[in-house]
Amino acid sequence: TYLQSDQASHSRQREAAAAAAAARIASSDEDDASSNGDDEDSLDFDPSYYDNTDEDMLDGASADCRSQPQHQEYETLSVPQVEQLLNEAVEAACSALELRPATARRLLIAYNWNLAALETEWRRDRRAVMQKARILPPDPCVSGAQRPPLGAPMPKPQVMQPGIACQICCLPTSPNVTVKGLACGHVFCTDCWQAYVATQLQASKADVQCMERDCALLATDDLVLACLTDPAVRRRFHEVSFRAQISSHPQLAFCTRSDCTGVLRAKQRDARLVVCAQCKSAFCFACGLDYHAPTDCALIKRWLLKCRDDSETANYISAHTKDCPKCGVCIEKNGGCNHMQCFKCRFDFCWVCLGDWRQHGKDFYECSKYKENPSMLSEAAAGAQAREALRKYLHYFTRWDNHGKSLRLEADALKKIRDRIEERVMLSEGTWIDWQYLIVAAEMLRRCRYTLQYTYPYAYFLPKGHVRKELFEYQQAMLEKAVEDLSFLIERADLSDRSHRGQVENQMFHCEKMREFLVKEFH
Repeated sequence: TYLQSDQASHSRQREAAAAAAAARIASSDEDDASSNGDDEDSLDFDPSYYDNTDEDMLDGASADCRSQPQHQEYETLSVPQVEQLLNEAVEAACSALELRPATARRLLIAYNWNLAALETEWRRDRRAVMQKARILPPDPCVSGAQRPPLGAPMPKPQVMQPGIACQICCLPTSPNVTVKGLACGHVFCTDCWQAYVATQLQASKADVQCMERDCALLATDDLVLACLTDPAVRRRFHEVSFRAQISSHPQLAFCTRSDCTGVLRAKQRDARLVVCAQCKSAFCFACGLDYHAPTDCALIKRWLLKCRDDSETANYISAHTKDCPKCGVCIEKNGGCNHMQCFKCRFDFCWVCLGDWRQHGKDFYECSKYKENPSMLSEAAAGAQAREALRKYLHYFTRWDNHGKSLRLEADALKKIRDRIEERVMLSEGTWIDWQYLIVAAEMLRRCRYTLQYTYPYAYFLPKGHVRKELFEYQQAMLEKAVEDLSFLIERADLSDRSHRGQVENQMFHCEKMREFLVKEFH
């Protein structure tokens, strides 16, 4: 019953879509219209689905944008806004814990910027908190009576200690040589610190660890900056440190576009769709990859890694090799003759039918006749298992890849539809609003096909015999049929036939309901 839509609902949805489209057409400045919100209102056209979606138009077809299963509340912040946000958190920690800003910042990073949890642990055992943040070294193996009391003052970094030599270059302290160290007692001159920090920054590492082997203590920002005299290195340290703070914050994520400085803020780091208001890039807030519902972040990473490693190899193996029918070893044919001999078991067989070569006799082409061979599987069980695993991967990969190609082709088709509509408008044969439903339908088709593409990694990793496997495959098949039916209607749209509109709109709303149900149920 959830797959059926009543006509009244469709009518309201069509009116909402038309109103959104009319508002878009009436706007004389697309840039102004596209910069009004962060809740996925308007995106640029790129080959990837969510980078090419006008969310106002699409959500006009739904009762409410926030009813979308991938939606969450978020906002896009500028770098100064994020700096202010982080500095306010540091000031609050300084006030609550009576610490220097650099130390408070290091503690907040260790506790994922959860000040409440930090305060609770601080009141319980402040030394353990400092050790967790790697500001203090671990306690030696001593009894509880020998441990420092909870109220004991925290050791401070060692600075400018006369008569102590740098443990790297061995130069003693002098008016020209200053050594600085952490609470661990290991001290190094400022020149060695500066060279070490510069090397760390080249690898984009913000955590500056003690240079002593097997010492895991981290230097605070004030100590690092006190050692850096080169303005370029100082700027680089601020940049890397800023990115590290954002990465450690559970509510913040940098825009994934390399040339964008936008930072997105959400209440929690869920695998939800977010769209940067500055550059309109869309991605998963949890992992930073392209949005991938219903597949979760861990599975999509495994899938992409497998595709990167296996796709070309699998295609080659499938096209150029076969398993020996006797021992199951994989064999490549490198000549024109169909008489093959396995290098492992020396079995002679026919490349075409995999039958015993001795049984061919004079009737070489006898193998062109189809014959069932039920014993084949048992004779080469090991090889058959490996090839079956390959077949399974190729089954899902080819469909995944095919939908990606279809998305690119349909983007080109949408441009052609726009051109055809514009041509008719210029000839005064109608207005944009008369055919705007096709644009809405094409955008919704992209949304549904994109989701359909990401159902295949989910299906690949779904265990055999899983209680919901049959239900998922049924819903996947229903969505696939709805997507292909909608694609067929859009590609063969007749702009002169006004009766075509109702059929397209009914199909696109049916398709979207199928997509929403699948994402809600399995994501």
